[in-house]
Amino acid sequence: MRGVDERTSAGEVLDLGVVGEDGSEPPPRAVSRRAVLLTLGGAALAGGGVVAARSQRPTPPPPPPLVTHGRLRRPIEGVPLGWQLFGLGSEVVVRVDPATSAVTQTRIPAIGDSQVFLVVGRRRVVVHPVTGAPGLGVPDDEAPTTLPASVTGIGAVLPGPDLDHLWIQSRADSSLSMVLLDADGWGSLPVDVPVPQFATTGPIPDGAGGLIFEGVGGIYRISPTGNLTLSDGIVLAVGRGGVLVLGPGTGKVWRTIVHRRDGTNQEFRVPIGPQLPHGVLAPDAASVVLYVVDDRRRTTLSVVRLATGEVQPLDVDITGVAGDGTVLWSPDGSRLFCLDTDGRVRVLDPATGNLTATLDLPPLRQLALRFPAS
Repeated sequence: MRGVDERTSAGEVLDLGVVGEDGSEPPPRAVSRRAVLLTLGGAALAGGGVVAARSQRPTPPPPPPLVTHGRLRRPIEGVPLGWQLFGLGSEVVVRVDPATSAVTQTRIPAIGDSQVFLVVGRRRVVVHPVTGAPGLGVPDDEAPTTLPASVTGIGAVLPGPDLDHLWIQSRADSSLSMVLLDADGWGSLPVDVPVPQFATTGPIPDGAGGLIFEGVGGIYRISPTGNLTLSDGIVLAVGRGGVLVLGPGTGKVWRTIVHRRDGTNQEFRVPIGPQLPHGVLAPDAASVVLYVVDDRRRTTLSVVRLATGEVQPLDVDITGVAGDGTVLWSPDGSRLFCLDTDGRVRVLDPATGNLTATLDLPPLRQLALRFPAS
C-alpha cells in the first residue's frame, strides 16, 4: 500500500504533510462531501471492471454440425450420374456422389469394434451392430435417429430385393427366422422364413434380394418371396451378377458354376477353391475378385476372368480388413472400390490392376452402394 500518493479519477493528490508534524497530535481530518463522492465513484468503477471482466470470458465453441458437406479434392473421371458410394467409419457415415465429387458426412455415436451391418435404403442407411446395441437410421442430409429394437434386435440386418425393403433376423422363443420389412414404415411383410435347422454359416445376401445359408446338405437359399431351396455345393463368391459356387455340373463332375440372376447356369473349368471370406462376383458375372494371401502374409486382391482363367493381381494391400463390404464393383463393372489396411478408399482398374485414385475421406471400415436400378 503506497503512502506517498493517492490516485483518483480527479487526478493525483500529493501528501504534503499535516499540521502537527512537529510532534503534536494532528486534529481530526474532516471528510468532505466531494471526497465521499469520489470514493463512491471509484468503487462503482471498480465494480464495473469486474462485470466487464466476467463478460469477456471466452465461451466454449459450439459443437460441430452433425451433417457437413464438401467435395473430393480430385474427382473420379468418367463416372455416370445417379449412383452413390457409402462408407461407415467408427463415428461417421459418408455419402459420396462420384460423378459430382459431392461428399456428405454425418456424425454418429461410436459403434465399437464388433461386426456391423450397413444397409442402404432409398432415403437412408441403417447401421446395426450385431451385438444388439440399438441400430441407427441415418437419413440423407439429416441427423441420425435410433431405431426401435423390434427392427434391429440381435442378429443380421441385410439388403432386401430393392431399396424399400430389408431383411432382419427375428427370434420367437427359441426359433430364429428371417423377416422382410418395409424400410419406411418398418411393417413386416408376409415373408417370414425359419432359419434352416442345419445351417452353420450365414445369412449373406445372394445378390438378387434373397439370402444364403450354408450348412449340412449344401446351400440353403431363401428367395425374396420366401421360397427355400437346397442345392449341393459350396459358395465361392456372391454379387449382383449371381452366385458363384463349386458344385456338381455336367456328368456330376464338380466345377465352378455361376447361377445367374436370370435363372441360367454356366459352368467354367477355372479351378477355384472355397473362399473365406467369399469372393465378389462382377455385375456381368464374367469376373470375380478373390482374396489372396501372399508369401509375406499380406492380404491382397486378384481378379479372375472366368472364361479364360486369366488372373490379374490388384495393386492394393488390404491386410486386416478383408471381409464383407470391403470390396465393391461399380454398377457398370468398370471399377473396383476397396478399403486398404489403413481404411482408405482405393479405386482400382480391374482390367489392369492399377490404382487409379485414393479418395480423401476419413478412415472407413465398410462400404455399400446405392444406384437407380436398386
